[in-house]
Amino acid sequence: MPPLRDANGAVTNWVGFQQDVTARKRAEEALSTERDQYELLNQIIRHDIRNDMAVIRGWGDQLRADLDDDQRETLRRVMDAAVHTQELTEEVRDLTEILGSDDPALEPIDLGAVLTREIEQVRSTFEYQADTLSVDGPGDLPADLAVRGTPLLSSVFTNLLDNAVLHSDGGAVHIDVSVAVGAETCTVRIADNGPGIPDAQKRAVFDHGEQGERSSGTGLGLYLVDELVTQFGGRVWVEDNDPRGTVVCVDLQRVR
Repeated sequence: MPPLRDANGAVTNWVGFQQDVTARKRAEEALSTERDQYELLNQIIRHDIRNDMAVIRGWGDQLRADLDDDQRETLRRVMDAAVHTQELTEEVRDLTEILGSDDPALEPIDLGAVLTREIEQVRSTFEYQADTLSVDGPGDLPADLAVRGTPLLSSVFTNLLDNAVLHSDGGAVHIDVSVAVGAETCTVRIADNGPGIPDAQKRAVFDHGEQGERSSGTGLGLYLVDELVTQFGGRVWVEDNDPRGTVVCVDLQRVR
């Protein structure tokens, strides 16, 4: 506000305001402390769940050699559930990270290295299905093939590869990973021979909490994929595979 003046125009008084923000600052500090406590609890729970699931999978691997075919199928379902539970803890961690960052710092990511690592990881994760699982990689890619992203790009392909195995219909699973390199973008195609996704659900599967007709999951995985790819300036969509199955396409921006 302007100062108060007398009849001669001389300043006689100043008017000011002050506001006590002590309560607000205390509330902000309490909220920050509560958020830190929840994050610590989140980390502890994820750690304990991962450890317990690792024990289940370890004992399951030892049992496998002593079972007949019917019993092995039952064990496969148990092991799939253990893998899914472990993956859920990673999805929660990654969602917590991306939801807390509106503007992630993008950097060049070696696409070939990420795909190689994630393909080896899915083979290792589902080693108990080695007799019925095959995963073909994209072959040789340009050594300097980089895309815009963050280290969470690996979570995109972890989720897509794991989904291709977990949502199969129980027979032999074949996954083919290919890359089409364009001038400005790279399109990664992950094709499987599973039951496929109806046309009406091809976009909806990326919505928060959406589950496919055969899925018993939380619907977080593909939502996470869509959120991450969008943050990277790319896009993701679903096509039909021939003669059956699904192809998930991930289009990413190249770094030249």
